[in-house]
Amino acid sequence: TRYWRDWSSDVCSSDLLSDGLGLDLQRVCQASQVSAEVDILELISGEGAPLLQQVIGGGEDYELLLAIDPKETETVERAARETNTPLRWLGTVTEKTETPGIHWHHGGETLRDLPTQKGWDPFR
Repeated sequence: TRYWRDWSSDVCSSDLLSDGLGLDLQRVCQASQVSAEVDILELISGEGAPLLQQVIGGGEDYELLLAIDPKETETVERAARETNTPLRWLGTVTEKTETPGIHWHHGGETLRDLPTQKGWDPFR
């Protein structure tokens, strides 16, 4: 995992999701002292889509999680198209906060009953 403090760069943070979105995104938020607003509707909708528990608390995802400067959205979308790389926008990052964390949503509605297992932790 790499973290950048220079918010003027195109990619502010990146992480390889291998321990589940819930755990890996929480690590990014804590390391950068930010919070995230995430809407998982697109991730759990459609035929063959994973369950909510799998998205938040699963593991072995092997996807890249990027936090970018909003001004670079078009650049990232163009790079994804040119490389035929699937891309999904999950939410937004709020700047510095005293209690970093994730605020989960489903189609704009706040999720309250979340899985207790938020990812794979090999030290648990």
